[in-house]
Amino acid sequence: MRKAIGESNRRRKIQLEFNEKNNITPRSIQKAIRAGIEDLEEAEEFTQDLTGQNRDEYELNKYIAQLEYEMELAARNLQFERAAELRDQIQNLKPGFVS
Repeated sequence: MRKAIGESNRRRKIQLEFNEKNNITPRSIQKAIRAGIEDLEEAEEFTQDLTGQNRDEYELNKYIAQLEYEMELAARNLQFERAAELRDQIQNLKPGFVS
């Protein structure tokens, strides 16, 4: 533990010397969180346009895909009862909504 702390202190000292030598003032990144959310919403809208689905259909298909992933994971982990429950959920969601 002392060795790791010593290494961290050594690297910090080097970084501080470099910053002082090059007149660098460290500061935190200034990025709006909202921009990331807007990018995600924009990507989802683009996907909806490509697939021709409305928002409800898109969300349902996204949820079904997540359940299918969990079902496959459960089966790989030999959790067959859980996989069967997920399969039944998927079958109940699919009729009438999925194109």
